[in-house]
Amino acid sequence: MPLTGVAGSLHGYLAQIRMTISYTHLHLHSEYSLVDSTIRIKALVEACVNAGMPAVALTDDSNMFALVKFYKACSAAGIKPICGCDLR
Repeated sequence: MPLTGVAGSLHGYLAQIRMTISYTHLHLHSEYSLVDSTIRIKALVEACVNAGMPAVALTDDSNMFALVKFYKACSAAGIKPICGCDLR
């Protein structure tokens, strides 16, 4: 089913100019947020490299235990690490 209306117009426009859109996760929990996630740092960085993401943020819940491991893995892979913490 072809896109119509505004969605169709935007899709056609982007297809014409062949625009590359990059995406960056700005709110992501790792295995260090024990209740919220099971994402391991190494797998996260590999997925970001494969997806062509220029950067990724790590915002674990109430801790920053993964910070050094995350920073080193991102830097080695050429991805800009964005460090944060989800405080409640």
